[in-house]
Amino acid sequence: MARAGLRPGLGDWTTEGEHPEPVPFENLRQLVAERRWVTPAGEQAVKGRRPGPSEALEVWRFGVVRPEQPQIFCNLHISQRSEQRWDIGLLVATSTHTKAGLSLDEFCASWATLLDTLGDELYERTRPALGTFTNTRAEIVGFAAAIARRRLIIGWRTWFGPAYTDLFGREWLLGIPDTASPLDDGGVAHRLAGSARRLAEADRSLYSAVWPYLERASIQSHWPRPSRPRTRLPQEAETDHSNAAHLERDDVELTALRRDLPTYSPQPSCWPAINV
Repeated sequence: MARAGLRPGLGDWTTEGEHPEPVPFENLRQLVAERRWVTPAGEQAVKGRRPGPSEALEVWRFGVVRPEQPQIFCNLHISQRSEQRWDIGLLVATSTHTKAGLSLDEFCASWATLLDTLGDELYERTRPALGTFTNTRAEIVGFAAAIARRRLIIGWRTWFGPAYTDLFGREWLLGIPDTASPLDDGGVAHRLAGSARRLAEADRSLYSAVWPYLERASIQSHWPRPSRPRTRLPQEAETDHSNAAHLERDDVELTALRRDLPTYSPQPSCWPAINV
């Protein structure tokens, strides 16, 4: 993360005060200790209750700062779901590009390059079950449970680990449009041809070549989901939508690596980025 130019941040994102965004903070050990939260499921697990596959036991969440663009909202989320399963997610909000004085194209060029490179490096470091860059906008997707069940997920960039190639077949994953290449651990790296701006705008036509490929194999992906026309309920005409603006944000989970560790019980990590 540091080599990519990112720093862990002290403080929270706010709209007030002297520091409305986190400030770079180099004491990772202190930050990780302060940001650790044991969830109710984690408390019950200590008492002997077995958690579900998507239940988080411990969570670490803090801001991430790119010093030359400190106004860009970026949050790191790490969760431990069992001794064998960890998630790491990096959320970047495209809607904050104006606060940094960037056009959307400038933002996409800058962050997509950084995160694309970071994704390659983190795959090498973590060997996840799956890693992906996605933009789900305000939609609740449930990636953790989906990956635990090995549901197919295809993002703008995707890294399929051996857990996925064993299930779907390496040759079939290599055939997904637009471009795919083998990885040295038996996995597959996949890329969509569309621009990062189209990702930021949640343009579903990015997947126009993917849908026929999935249909020929009779495979339904967990993500992307087919676009369906929305049925408007009669009472919606009288509904007050004044508080619904937050549902239209461009908050983008550009990076997400999720990892299963079959025999290794990791210690709490101070490593910030993506979904492990």
